Amino acid sequence: MKKIYSILTLSFFILMSISIFSCDKDKDTEPDVNHCAVLGEAYVEALTAYINDLSNSEKCEIFLQAAQDYINGCDLLTPELKAEIQEQIDDADCSK
Repeated sequence: MKKIYSILTLSFFILMSISIFSCDKDKDTEPDVNHCAVLGEAYVEALTAYINDLSNSEKCEIFLQAAQDYINGCDLLTPELKAEIQEQIDDADCSK
């Protein structure tokens, strides 16, 4: 009888462990909306500052970094939007 309880207890703990670890994986695979919002805000601020002063190479570099961070760090962006932002990066001239 003790052997049956031991097997049932062990099975219970194994099933609980599997369910806990599977829940953690689901959380990790979902895109982080707050992180995207922070990156998007930084991108918009850097783009606005750069557009208002196109001859400032420092603002250009900040824009390039913010745009690249936004592309790389936000899984919610569509491929079309990523391509559009990449085009902005490619068109930026920081040599002025």
